[in-house]
Amino acid sequence: MEFGGKVVLAKHEPPTMRLEVPDFCDFVLAGHVHEKWKIEWLEGDPDPIPIINVGVDQWNFRPVKLDEVLRYYESVIRLR
Repeated sequence: MEFGGKVVLAKHEPPTMRLEVPDFCDFVLAGHVHEKWKIEWLEGDPDPIPIINVGVDQWNFRPVKLDEVLRYYESVIRLR
């Protein structure tokens, strides 16, 4: 899907290999991992890709809005 000028893959369970994510995706939205982490980097070729956990456990126990996800994505990309 596309939003905010980014191409996003949404999956219930986070991908475990870079091959599961198309090269043209900017990041992945996933759940299933609950409180374990908010962001993970899936290393691989061509580039590492961020997986953002959108489970409520990481977002003050409420659904996260798309604009919040985009702001978070932009902040972690700047730090990388």
